[in-house]
Amino acid sequence: MLLSAMAFDRYLSICHPMHYAVLVTPAKVVLMLLLCWMLPLIGGGVTTLLASRLPLCRVQLNRVYCIIYSIVSLSCGGAEAQLSGIFGLLFTAVIICLPTAFVLFSYARILFICLRRSRSFSSKALQTCLPHLLVFFNYSISVCLDLLLRRLQSNRESDSTLITSILMMLVPTVLNPVVYGLKLKEVFTHVKRLLRCRRDS
Repeated sequence: MLLSAMAFDRYLSICHPMHYAVLVTPAKVVLMLLLCWMLPLIGGGVTTLLASRLPLCRVQLNRVYCIIYSIVSLSCGGAEAQLSGIFGLLFTAVIICLPTAFVLFSYARILFICLRRSRSFSSKALQTCLPHLLVFFNYSISVCLDLLLRRLQSNRESDSTLITSILMMLVPTVLNPVVYGLKLKEVFTHVKRLLRCRRDS
C-alpha cells in the first residue's frame, strides 16, 4: 500500500507537474497514509479474529514470523477454516494485488510519458523512479517466492519454509537501505571508494 502511494506521488509529479500542488495537498497526503495503515490493520484484525476461533490440531510452526495462513494450516479444518481461507484470499487480493496493479499502471504511464519527452527529462524521471522500482521488485519477488513455496508444500511446513521466511524478512530489509542509499551522492562515492580499495588489495 505504501509502495503504491509512492508510485502515485511519482506519477503525479512526472505526468501532471503543473497540477501537483493542487492534487497533492497535506490533507490528501494524511488521508492516503491513513488508508495505507488502516486498511491492512482492519483486514489483519478480522483475519486474526477468524483464525483465533479455529481449533488447532498441531502446534509447531516452521517460520520466524506468524501469518494467518500458517494458523489455518495448523487447524483441524472444517467450515471455519475454509471461511478464514476465503477471507484471507480476498484480503490478499485487496492488499497486494490491487496496489501491485496500480504501481505497474503508474510506472507504465511514466514510461510512456518519458518516451515522448526529451532525453534529459526522461533520464531525470527514471533516476527518480529507479530506487522505488528496485524496492518494489525486491519486495514482490520475496513475497511471490514465499507464496509459491507455501502452495507447493500445501499443508506441510518444512525446513525450507523456515529458510524462506528468514530470507523474506532479511533480504528486503537489507537491500532497501542500500537501494535508497546509493542514490545519495556521498554514499555512492563512499561505496565506489570501498570497492576500489578491495580491488587494489
